[in-house]
Amino acid sequence: MILRARFIYPGTGPIIEEGIVEVEKSRIQRVGQTVEGGDELLELDDAILLPGLINAHCHLELSDLAGEIPPRDGFTRWLQKIVARKHGREHSDYERAALDGAEMLLRSGTTSVCDIVSWWPVLPKLHATKLRSWSCLEMIDFAGQRSWREWVSSAEQWFEKLQNPRGGWGLSPHAPYTATADLYRAALDLERRTKTMPLVLTTHICESKDEREMFEEGGGKMYEWLVRLGRDMYDCGGQSSLELLARNKLLTPRTLGVHLNGLDQAEIELVARCGMSVAHCPGSHEFFGHPPFPMEQLLARGVNVCVGTDSLASAPRGATLDLFAELRRLRRAYPGLSAETILRLATVNGARALQAESRLGTLEPGKCADLIALQLPAGTKRSDVLELVVTEPRPLALVMVNGEQIRR
Repeated sequence: MILRARFIYPGTGPIIEEGIVEVEKSRIQRVGQTVEGGDELLELDDAILLPGLINAHCHLELSDLAGEIPPRDGFTRWLQKIVARKHGREHSDYERAALDGAEMLLRSGTTSVCDIVSWWPVLPKLHATKLRSWSCLEMIDFAGQRSWREWVSSAEQWFEKLQNPRGGWGLSPHAPYTATADLYRAALDLERRTKTMPLVLTTHICESKDEREMFEEGGGKMYEWLVRLGRDMYDCGGQSSLELLARNKLLTPRTLGVHLNGLDQAEIELVARCGMSVAHCPGSHEFFGHPPFPMEQLLARGVNVCVGTDSLASAPRGATLDLFAELRRLRRAYPGLSAETILRLATVNGARALQAESRLGTLEPGKCADLIALQLPAGTKRSDVLELVVTEPRPLALVMVNGEQIRR
């Protein structure tokens, strides 16, 4: 099949005018200038073809909670309510929410997602969707929870019995306040021992003021709550959660850290030195009013920053998992960034964070045929096209995953 559009944005190199992308089965064969029509030519007229978006952080199983738990009482109280809500959920609730979330992503132009999964039995049906997903198994082992040995054994069993051919697997020790250093070490060890596929290692770090107060000052709402739950607070006082992980040598170039809000200069340098990727979730950040995210400083230090939606539990009523809406938030928050830089956060950088840059993130021969087309106003100039993509909602003309047309 040959797709022809007014513009092609390959994700690397210049925009191509009147270009084509040739797809054979699940792979891209050629990207270049226009060709004459044929039996398998798909005309997209006034549209731009670009790589499918990559959502670097999401909790699909919470996609039914938009606006259900407002943040007015602070992050810790919100987290307590999330925990209580999850205890009352059935398998069917997780399944329905996850599948609805996957549909939201595909409907809005996201073709790949890094998904944090706490209810693992939902995975067979989620992997049967057209979405390319990296399923990261959420693990918590403080205060009488499952031990790190049990978590690792369970993860290995899931990897063996369940195939995920479109995407991949990951491990997600939840956060330094809910996962012990032993669990982080065990996750790193399993990643090194897994030869059949690269594992994503992802974790929440420095998300909220409450978390900083707990680790840096040894007090606050989160500290008091976790003390009541029986957490040993020996690691609190005098350092941030980021510094704690670094001191224990638990951050590597394979780490995908999520949030990292309010970093000071020393912490920014620490992130750059360890080579980790960082996922920023603009809508969730706005929902809580978190400390500022140092986007421009991290990019200036060469950090691989990508973008995610987080869960709809940290979004207002009526919100969806639209990654283009997140890019528009970034455009408003960081007017000094170019439109191309913002778009790369959700394509090239996301692929690198998932250790999938050889397959995804750009439109190049040999890569997976994951691409989308956005309808453009007639007469759009080449110089304006990327700015339109990141500033205005545009109708989707096509969604293709693995060479299969999902929406047109």
